[in-house]
Amino acid sequence: METCLDRLERSNSIGMFIPTTVDANTEMDTETYKEDALNFMAEKFGGATCKVGNGVWNSESLGLIGEMVYIIHSYITQSDLDSHLDDVLDYLRKIKYELKQEAMALEINNKLTLI
Repeated sequence: METCLDRLERSNSIGMFIPTTVDANTEMDTETYKEDALNFMAEKFGGATCKVGNGVWNSESLGLIGEMVYIIHSYITQSDLDSHLDDVLDYLRKIKYELKQEAMALEINNKLTLI
């Protein structure tokens, strides 16, 4: 019964978009970043799913860029969101720095923001 109630309380969602480029538009194998992000989200929220997507965004310095992205997604409780949002933001800032990205996308409850 507790497991069922816990799952019903997961009425929030969070997703991070892992790029497949470095320096905004240079293709790179980011499979290890995807795996690390899956593990990070699973540790914080009890589980995670990865979807592959194709996206296009407008770089301030390079113009229109298209790339494949990994979308790492978890359903979470409000308490989890309150407790771990800062950890997720720090994690995304780390990836942003390592992959030399202008921005990283974060989706919370179907609302997208750029970090």
